[in-house]
Amino acid sequence: MTNEILERYNPWWTEPYTTPGIPRSTYIENLDKLVETRRFVLIYGLRRTGKTTIMKQFVAHKLNKIKPEKILFVSIDHPAFSNLSIQEIIDEYRKKFKISRATMIYVFIDEIQYRQNFERELKSIYDLEDKIYLIASGSNSLLIKHKSGALVGRHARINVLPLSFEEFLVFKNIKIRPSERYIRDKLLEEYMEIGGMPEYVLTEDPQYIEDMVEDVIYKDIAIRYNVKDPYLMKDLFYLLCNRVGKRVTSSKLGRLLKLSHDTIRNYLTYFQETFLIDLIEKEGSPNERKYGPKKVYVADQGILNVIGGNIGRGPKVENLVYLTLRNKDPVRYIDIKGKEIDFFSKKKIFEVKYKDNISSDEVEHLVKFKKRNVNKKIMIAKKKFKINGIEVIKLDDFIRKYSK
Repeated sequence: MTNEILERYNPWWTEPYTTPGIPRSTYIENLDKLVETRRFVLIYGLRRTGKTTIMKQFVAHKLNKIKPEKILFVSIDHPAFSNLSIQEIIDEYRKKFKISRATMIYVFIDEIQYRQNFERELKSIYDLEDKIYLIASGSNSLLIKHKSGALVGRHARINVLPLSFEEFLVFKNIKIRPSERYIRDKLLEEYMEIGGMPEYVLTEDPQYIEDMVEDVIYKDIAIRYNVKDPYLMKDLFYLLCNRVGKRVTSSKLGRLLKLSHDTIRNYLTYFQETFLIDLIEKEGSPNERKYGPKKVYVADQGILNVIGGNIGRGPKVENLVYLTLRNKDPVRYIDIKGKEIDFFSKKKIFEVKYKDNISSDEVEHLVKFKKRNVNKKIMIAKKKFKINGIEVIKLDDFIRKYSK
């Protein structure tokens, strides 16, 4: 039975194998570099961002150089493997092909978060097996980022994000000539609505997003953490999508949903652990960052628009700007006597004003703002214009510059 399941997961053992899906070359190249130097890579991120597909694309890439029988792929949540350790699965595979421990092999373990104490198993394999390149994937940051403490120094990590705008164009099979750059603005508007969940980009079926969110809430969170009323947790997520870019507190959200402060705080933590939302802190002292209101952002534009419904253009743009900035460095917001600056990151402040006309009153706090740890002021607007001391750039120019 085990051999039969292994053969289903590894079709390249018996027949030609072609690259599945649309290649995400940046991840393949990064994975290629990391696995050869660290020998063990953890791939993590939001559900359905393409982690499994990327691993299989990497398999296809490696098949150009090595024999098919030197690659093992398994999804560890399959019932056939429930009573087998990861080491025993590898040994069954070796037995099938009469592969000695002196032969270098590639082992891919999908859905690692479903295996209890996976970090101990992987640590043991890494320490005792020096002829294995190991790639594992999972969809829960608590497990992948925190429980992997036993693996410190033994592995590298890759966070698989929703499609960038450039990847979105590839998935849509759109090529823009240099002379037709004006088309990008319209396509960027489309990306701002559809987002970067790979399957949704291809189908544009809202039900796909709704099903994915429910899978995260009902399967990944409610079952794992024994949540008594997951429907209220779903209500909270819908509420957060309608408050994107705004400050939230557990106490206020609790009053709205008639839930305790601690329950709301736990739910917010679960949403962050499963990559549905990010909460950013206020710039300031450690106490201000920890106890001050947090601003909420949603992990993908498609999720925001399908779940959030008819939210304004401003919050959508602000969410996209945040998703672009977070890929580089930590992001916070700034509050100056009730006047807010949207983002602070790496000695730069960013303000989103995505509209045709901006009054001087709206930017006065930005013009006057002076701090030693800030060396640049940037405004993301619909069109370029001049404001003293502020670099005003179009959204497309911002995406081009800060998503690299």
